[in-house]
Amino acid sequence: MQVATNQPREYVIMGTVVTLPCEVREAKAAHVLYAVPAAAATRFLGPELEPLEHEPGQSQLVLGFVDYLDNDLGQYREVMIVFFVRPRGRGSEAGGTYIYKLPVDGEFTCAAGREIWGFPKTVEQIDLDYAPERAQLRLVMDGKLVFGLSVPRSGGLPADSPPSTLRTYTYRPELHVVPFTSGSHGAWLFPGGDGVELKLGDHPIANELRSLGLPATPLVATWAEHFYGSFGAPEPVR
Repeated sequence: MQVATNQPREYVIMGTVVTLPCEVREAKAAHVLYAVPAAAATRFLGPELEPLEHEPGQSQLVLGFVDYLDNDLGQYREVMIVFFVRPRGRGSEAGGTYIYKLPVDGEFTCAAGREIWGFPKTVEQIDLDYAPERAQLRLVMDGKLVFGLSVPRSGGLPADSPPSTLRTYTYRPELHVVPFTSGSHGAWLFPGGDGVELKLGDHPIANELRSLGLPATPLVATWAEHFYGSFGAPEPVR
């Protein structure tokens, strides 16, 4: 896989200069991993991507949310629906993620995400409540509940992680790859999604998740009290 290296590193978004890499200095984050049928996942990925199978016929989906507290794009909340993928015809070494939906609750981050990286951000209602032992999310779009997701904030296996570099694919509209790093401390791992609660609503996206077999028992879930990382420049995939 060849990647071009001539993309701009500065963008002017709503009158503000954003310089890449975009730094995330402090956030809280939940990620819940599900097994889904690869054949069903294919229809969400666009023409140039295919599911990355972790076992024959099975791929993986992440539902999650991030509460960005100190970020070059400001303070905001974000919800994600993410598939594990690879470019069609490529090997697993080209594997990465593809963000199918990325609702946020801020206009600036929405504009920046769409223009810079091609992320499918939209501005939506995101309700996030913290209790001492749990974080609870509600995503509402078009006046309808998409899903509610509740994740424990402690009590699992310690899961602090040093920064690691990953990749995600986007359409801008041609296929691009975005390098990003992430790390965490104050993090917990919950095998089998122990303690996770998912409630699907009546929005069409909720029905799409049902078509993938959700709600189901997660493979694993994570919670990070302190999540950090950075997003690099998007580059066309050749």
